[in-house]
Amino acid sequence: MREVVEAEDGTFLKTIGDAVMAVFNEPDRAVVAAFRMHEGIRKDNQVRKPALSLKIGIHQGTCFAVNLNETLDYFGTAVNVAARIQRESHGGDVVITEEVMRDEETQKRLSDLSHDHDEFE
Repeated sequence: MREVVEAEDGTFLKTIGDAVMAVFNEPDRAVVAAFRMHEGIRKDNQVRKPALSLKIGIHQGTCFAVNLNETLDYFGTAVNVAARIQRESHGGDVVITEEVMRDEETQKRLSDLSHDHDEFE
């Protein structure tokens, strides 16, 4: 996952329990990374037992960046919403907030990716 995040110009921030938090400058890059991570897990699961499942949530918004113990960390409402969105995932899917879906580049990227989608509140 770290390699995919970095390949999409993201930064792997930290693990929180069994969750991973990463940050991207552009939301479309996070979406592409999510699809690439799922593809990697699908390939890996062909030889792994038991199979793994990724739950991914993507949100965008402003937050506070701070250096704690020489490590960059992020805080704020956007970070909390991102964590909550990930919990809405059932595994093998990507949950994207309306803020991300409104992004023009995200729409372009999604039109190039094979996927089904549902809207929910």
